[in-house]
Amino acid sequence: MNSTEMDVVGIDVSKAMLDCCMGREKKVFFRIANQERALREAFRKLKEQFPKLFLVVESTGKYHALLYSVATELGVPVAIVNPKRIRDFAKAIGQLAKTDKIDARVIAEFALTVAVPPTQAVGKEVEHLRSLVTRRNDIVTMITQERNRIADITDTFLRRHIRKHITWLVKERDALTREIKSVASSPFFVEKLRLLKGFKGVADVSAAVLIALLPELGTLSKAKVAALVGVAPFADDSGSSCRGKRRIWGGRSTVRTALYMCTLTAVRCNPTMRAFYLRLKAAGKANKVALVAAMRKTIIILNAMLRDKVHFQSI
Repeated sequence: MNSTEMDVVGIDVSKAMLDCCMGREKKVFFRIANQERALREAFRKLKEQFPKLFLVVESTGKYHALLYSVATELGVPVAIVNPKRIRDFAKAIGQLAKTDKIDARVIAEFALTVAVPPTQAVGKEVEHLRSLVTRRNDIVTMITQERNRIADITDTFLRRHIRKHITWLVKERDALTREIKSVASSPFFVEKLRLLKGFKGVADVSAAVLIALLPELGTLSKAKVAALVGVAPFADDSGSSCRGKRRIWGGRSTVRTALYMCTLTAVRCNPTMRAFYLRLKAAGKANKVALVAAMRKTIIILNAMLRDKVHFQSI
């Protein structure tokens, strides 16, 4: 099942409203309040009228979360698409103007042109863990910002105020870390957690990030999982100056950050990964190139472990 075979509704999401576009030749536009009751009623009526209903929406962080939750509960497939893909498509068809109505139409046309698969539904347990991990990442970012900020502050009162804020943020980070470990060790996640932590380099929080923000882990091919995280090398040989060079781009940045920290530990403490990293270094690879290659190997191994449900030593 993909979007080209379904009754597609392109949805432009904002905090208060959903601007929707439906139809292949003749477009129909309508709006839905971004509230649970309104969404539930609208999606139920649409599903009754169009049994092959398929919703397509740009990834907008928290604003599309309610839409996704309600639609999934009602059994309506939803595709959450990277906004860059939508914008590139709009430019390709010459649509430079941006309004809520235009964006909804572009999203619908994109889904009718490109075979977009539905986004894999995750359970409430994963959603809860994901919200904890996301909040902890926000707190960690704020701690870094405050520590950078205090370096440029000379006012005694402000420095004392920022230090107090940093202390509070650190306590919140630690409280969230404890809660994440508690949730991740629940029966729902315990098997995945055991397998992931069996790979030397993956700790509790890193494993929770992978479980929550990369639920596809263990279900994809090695090429797809590397691309999804953003550690797959892509060719860019259209010119002569960069011929032969490969670069990584895209992917899920938060997952990639967690993978980076895991790999840093692994190339020091994990004999398999250390040997792989040193072999690349001996072949003349730059530090960053060797480390990214080790990140790619790490996520491929973790994917295989969850897919086959085997401990690292058995692979």
